[in-house]
Amino acid sequence: MNFLLLNHAVAMMLTSVVAFVVGVFVLFRGRGKKINLAYSAWSLSVAWWSFFTGLVILADSAEQAIIYTRLVWFPVLLIAVSTAHFVILFLEIKGKELFIKIGYVFCAFFAVMSFTPYMVSSVQEMAYLKYWPQPELLVYIQFFIFVIYVIYQMNELFKAYRASTGIRHNQIGYVFWASLLGYTGGLSNYLLVFKIYIPIIHPFASYLLIVYSLVVAMAILKYQLMDIRVIIKKAFFFTVGIALISGAIFGVSFLNSWFADNFPGFKPWMIPLLSGMVAFIIGNLFWKKTQEADKLKYEFLTVAAHKLRTPLTEIKWGMDALEEKEKDNEKRKLIGSVQKANVRLIELTEELLLVSKSEAEQSKYDLKPADLEMIAQDVINDLEEQIKAKNIKLMFNYEKNLPRVNVDKIRIGSVIQILLENAISYTKDEIKINIDSYKNNVIFHIEDNGIGILKEDQSRIFSKFYRSHDAYLTETEGTGVGLFLAKRIIDRHDGKIGVRSKGKEEGSTFWFSLKAT
Repeated sequence: MNFLLLNHAVAMMLTSVVAFVVGVFVLFRGRGKKINLAYSAWSLSVAWWSFFTGLVILADSAEQAIIYTRLVWFPVLLIAVSTAHFVILFLEIKGKELFIKIGYVFCAFFAVMSFTPYMVSSVQEMAYLKYWPQPELLVYIQFFIFVIYVIYQMNELFKAYRASTGIRHNQIGYVFWASLLGYTGGLSNYLLVFKIYIPIIHPFASYLLIVYSLVVAMAILKYQLMDIRVIIKKAFFFTVGIALISGAIFGVSFLNSWFADNFPGFKPWMIPLLSGMVAFIIGNLFWKKTQEADKLKYEFLTVAAHKLRTPLTEIKWGMDALEEKEKDNEKRKLIGSVQKANVRLIELTEELLLVSKSEAEQSKYDLKPADLEMIAQDVINDLEEQIKAKNIKLMFNYEKNLPRVNVDKIRIGSVIQILLENAISYTKDEIKINIDSYKNNVIFHIEDNGIGILKEDQSRIFSKFYRSHDAYLTETEGTGVGLFLAKRIIDRHDGKIGVRSKGKEEGSTFWFSLKAT
């Protein structure tokens, strides 16, 4: 077995393991989000394709190579279409649903056809490869569709990369360069199918596929790509490390045919397969440890919040009783200040309890048709004293005959309260609330003329416990939990939430949209 062939096989197996680890990580940490599903489909398709490409390279016979080749072609188009889907979701491009649906239909068609002679019917020697697929007409058609989806997504990423700034610029940059490297490595194998061999490039280009997975992994960890909750970053690095070590084991196993020579019936590809299984089991055990750490954190929050709530409630009752009996105005003011601080602590414990609730408890949403403007008016009434105390001019307008929305009134009320309290805390003297409808959606806007939000902070503003530097300087008692909870509630309603701001001291507009009934 020559060096170039072994090198190509090692690259494919390394790619398979790393892409598999990253794909599973994104899938399970994304909690069913479409963008995570699209990315995982991309990464797991690459893992499948790379693994069976490696087996084609190591095949002992033409018959064996044909079987592996047909498994190779099974997910090829899905790599391009799922990536395009991911890019559309990532960049929030509208009106491309049909484009993606057509792509998935093509994926299903070519997946079925991959097991027929109409894609590949034979293999032959190509450069340093003993058995390499010879394409039929459908392969050329598939390649044409593949290129269309690749060009589309790379063009959209490039345009967005040039137009963006701050963290968003970095996020898009990671995806753009990872995609460019990945497709360069992947298309090098496509060129071999079409009998185009470049001696200097081909033996090593496949390693670029490994780089693409690692680059995206770095974006997930460093720039919160796809809003993935990484509880213990070391866990992810450890898992990727396992993948790389496993790949190294694969390389050693390819170079050493001792097992194949000494154990009848033992094939060279069996060692990589067993190594991959061991790596997966170890990674899974470590993954469970990270989940236990996650549970422990939330258990601590729950216990701490419950322990705090009881004495704080007793303090509130005691202060209420003292205020009723006290006649001295100065002392009453002092008691009032203590009461306000105590109420704030009670609210904080309630926020901690809400964050620490299990997924099962959070799934109990009581969805009923409701008027969003009525929910908003109730919240405004509840916060009227705070608005007056800061001399804020509040303007509330809503479109006539607004359609109703199917919501949990209490939770949507909490979202509006969080947004309004934020506006009260950070505005100068004015708040505008507008509710209107657009394309079967009801949209809530709340605009202030306060401190604004820097571009680099806007992509992280809904992250748990995150507060911008300017927000901390303006309101030191904030927790960074409210906006995270608001986004979570809106997500559970299949809605969208976001923020717009031109920058520092330019005010902010928070909005969310819900589907009309």
